[in-house]
Amino acid sequence: MSIEWKAFLLRPHPEPRPLEQFRAYTKRWERPAAMEPGCEFHPWTSDTPPPTHSVPAAVAARVARRFGADAAHRYDGALFRAYFTENRTVSARGVLVEIAAQIGLDPEAFDGALTRHGEEEQRAVFAAYHEAVELGIHAVPAVVVDGRFLVQGAVEVDDYLRVVDRARERRDE
Repeated sequence: MSIEWKAFLLRPHPEPRPLEQFRAYTKRWERPAAMEPGCEFHPWTSDTPPPTHSVPAAVAARVARRFGADAAHRYDGALFRAYFTENRTVSARGVLVEIAAQIGLDPEAFDGALTRHGEEEQRAVFAAYHEAVELGIHAVPAVVVDGRFLVQGAVEVDDYLRVVDRARERRDE
């Protein structure tokens, strides 16, 4: 079995949203949080503006890979925490650079890498997004099992297990 993680742009284009509307939207995070005790989600309570779109964070996560696998892993975790638990505006470049500093990367080096490699990484982000859309993906998380079984959205672990079992049965046929 292999696992390949890819970002998916829920908001591929800037779309400012009123704070109160966004706060109501984030109340839906409570359901997935209840399904997995290891996940921590906090509905948006901050007075800072919500992120306008997904691209800056996805690009920053790809840039973090340039600092090594460990840095990328730490950055991904810190990025998710910044958004889902700390209610930080992860579409703001300053926040993305602060996250790099929090995980021990040189903030100036990270900011420079964003400048030098941002366009290239943005093309890669959109290529992955278009690939996902062509596969019928429209929600997160989305998991493709054995190249043909798609599970989308926050579902129970048993749903994933059923799909894995089904894929195994098909392989055995």
